[in-house]
Amino acid sequence: MSAGQFISLLEEQGLLDPEVISELRRSVAESKGRITSESLSKLLVENGQLTRFQATRLIGQLQANSGTGPRGDAPSSTDPADELDLLPEAESKGNQPLEAKIIGTPVKAEVVGSDDAFDVDIISESEEDDSGSSADDGPSLDSQPHYVKPVKIAAPQGNQWDAFRIWGVGFVLCVLLVALTWLTFWLMSGSASEVYTQAQQTYESGDYEVSIQQFTSYVSKYPNHDNTSTAKVITAIAKIRQANEQLGDPAKAIEIAETILPTIVNESGLSNTGVRSDLASALVKVGEKMLVRAESAKTTEDRKRLMEIMDRHLITMRNPQFIPNADRLTNEIRLKTIDEERARILRD
Repeated sequence: MSAGQFISLLEEQGLLDPEVISELRRSVAESKGRITSESLSKLLVENGQLTRFQATRLIGQLQANSGTGPRGDAPSSTDPADELDLLPEAESKGNQPLEAKIIGTPVKAEVVGSDDAFDVDIISESEEDDSGSSADDGPSLDSQPHYVKPVKIAAPQGNQWDAFRIWGVGFVLCVLLVALTWLTFWLMSGSASEVYTQAQQTYESGDYEVSIQQFTSYVSKYPNHDNTSTAKVITAIAKIRQANEQLGDPAKAIEIAETILPTIVNESGLSNTGVRSDLASALVKVGEKMLVRAESAKTTEDRKRLMEIMDRHLITMRNPQFIPNADRLTNEIRLKTIDEERARILRD
């Protein structure tokens, strides 16, 4: 049975892809010897493109259709499955295996759907053996089948541009990530600056309660912004001013100052000249109002209690971390007046 009939049966039953069928036909057509259906089926089984059961069934169908055995003789009682186990090396002359020799140029066929490619070598059983016997002594090339010998080779390499494509995609992603990070930082910085500016304007307008809320929200949302430290210091000043100026309670303002100022003593915002001068002015104003409150006390006991609170406030005012020498010179007259009024109240 010819390999062509076997290939036609494969195509008819749809067992292989059309590309594989075409490649098999081309290889058989280019072969300089006859290829049997048994050898071709064994090749396909070895390459995993047919199962042993499929190959046996196909060989059986060909034999049934032709009414001949596997080599064109009378119908054979041999099981078609046995034909798949017969290799050229199994046939011999004088119990010696025949030497297989490549006829023509090997044809390379790549099987579609497989990870490997194989070389198709057409070999003959009818060459001279080592004893020097001629081709006439043995079976002729036309009378003996030729077998297809598969040789596995390495799987084809991927596209050489794949690596460049991967690097290109990675580079684009990195650029996008950097741009997104910068954009996010820019948007957050812009929004943070706007919130800070609004809170500062509210503070300067004298609405200390609202400014405290705005500065507190700003510090919570943007803990690492450039103006965060300054916002903490201004929040402390706003709380002192709120108690002294809006609530009219200098004693409460002194208590707040004693509690809150130690928490901001290490803030970098305290080194801001404008903020530091504002703190000095707020503390001096608390002292002035405290003396007025003490002088207007109705009883000696209340006056004494208020003056004790004033003495505690003087300790805060004399701390160079809160009123440094430069601001002390600016407020020199006010500070001197505070000392004189304190001495007078104590005398009275």
